[in-house]
Amino acid sequence: MTKLTLRLRLSVFYCLAAVSVLAQAELKGTPAELALLLTNAPRSVLVTGESEVRVQADRAILSVQITTTAKELGTALRANEQVRSKFTKLLEGQGIDAGQVKASKFSSTEKHAVFERQGQEPPGQ
Repeated sequence: MTKLTLRLRLSVFYCLAAVSVLAQAELKGTPAELALLLTNAPRSVLVTGESEVRVQADRAILSVQITTTAKELGTALRANEQVRSKFTKLLEGQGIDAGQVKASKFSSTEKHAVFERQGQEPPGQ
């Protein structure tokens, strides 16, 4: 056999093998023949799959509590405003628009004298 003949035979073999791999089974026959063939066939189908979708987040809710303390309310308010301003600028530096940052709650509470007399801080401070 020459090299050309051998190559031709191998090419035909590979083509036939590829066609048989891509072939799918097909049932043909009359309704009665198909009913007889499928009578004892298993009646369950198992389908499995997996999917993953990744998208860029378009919204996040972040809750942060900023606490400042001072002997006078005005001093504490100014210090709190400075910290909130720095925090907002930090978020802006990360690409978050300042208009999207909202302060939802604000409170000022006086320390109770009972803690001050004992030289202690209120719980959580």
